[in-house]
Amino acid sequence: MATPSLRGRLPRLGNPRKPILKPNKPLILANRVGERRRDKGEATCITEMSVMMACWKQNEFRDEACRKEIQDFFDCASRAEVIGGPFHSTKARKVVGAISLTLREKRGPKDEINPGYRRIWEFTPHETQ
Repeated sequence: MATPSLRGRLPRLGNPRKPILKPNKPLILANRVGERRRDKGEATCITEMSVMMACWKQNEFRDEACRKEIQDFFDCASRAEVIGGPFHSTKARKVVGAISLTLREKRGPKDEINPGYRRIWEFTPHETQ
């Protein structure tokens, strides 16, 4: 026998027109979608960072070719810092700092840059704040 919570969802043998599910809210779409709040520690600027990295990879890590994507990423990072987003965490600050340091130093050819990026993006265990 079905439990009381499932009783309303199961079809009745006597009445085949009875709906299988009883919605608790009207089945209509809302006119707008609510603003979703980010959880503490949730990443921002991921899209900008991935576009910037893809541009670098396509253009053999030349900053001149990806100037717009780099600027978009830094604008997003500065907005996230002002809002108090996840860029106040230690690990995120290290990553953004390493990227900006690399961009400012202009290290040289691709062979010298790639090992540096591997060190930046290596998986590290969760660090305490």
